[in-house]
Amino acid sequence: MSEQSVLPWVIGERGTFESFVTGPNRELVDRLKSPRPGFECLWLYGERDTGKTHLLQAVCHARPRSAYIPAGEMDAELRVYGSFDVVTVDDVTAWIGEKVAETALMALYGTLASKGGSLVVTADRSPRDVDFALADLSSRLRAAACFRVAPLTDEDRVRLLADIAAARGLELPEDVAGFLLARTRRDQGSLLRAFDRLDEASLAEGRRITIPFVKKALGL
Repeated sequence: MSEQSVLPWVIGERGTFESFVTGPNRELVDRLKSPRPGFECLWLYGERDTGKTHLLQAVCHARPRSAYIPAGEMDAELRVYGSFDVVTVDDVTAWIGEKVAETALMALYGTLASKGGSLVVTADRSPRDVDFALADLSSRLRAAACFRVAPLTDEDRVRLLADIAAARGLELPEDVAGFLLARTRRDQGSLLRAFDRLDEASLAEGRRITIPFVKKALGL
């Protein structure tokens, strides 16, 4: 049994680099795919539903002895994670500002640094715009390699929807994808949730995904 499997947080099967639409984030994706020798700390930030969680889970799929932690859903009980070589922390700002949580994160940082591991965290803003409780943690995380996860272009969004449809054995005509983009929220998370609803309705009714069907299924 792997160390990953004994922890309570399971990463999604779709969270891989292969299923991530890179769009304007090529430099970041290349860096995550090809980590540098020795210890590294990366801070990824950006708007909600731009794919930050997907990227962390892709790192865990691609690299052995890795762990995924959704900070907003748990306390900073981090000692067990020191046994991993790669630790990813989603929404790290859920712990920032709390001295006890920052102390635990600082200890994890030190453990990973001592053995040449990696710490990859996500947030909604740059570390320069975060108020830390501990000066030592502030200096270290503000020195991390910092990348903004940029939103997809409309062309990238159409590709994302088409790739998801193809993976599920469905056909998504370009005019239907354009209709979805024009009438739903355009972030990745909202588009994926809308397509999940269409997929379920299509399966239940045995119908192709057309514009009239989309209007009915999504109440547009």
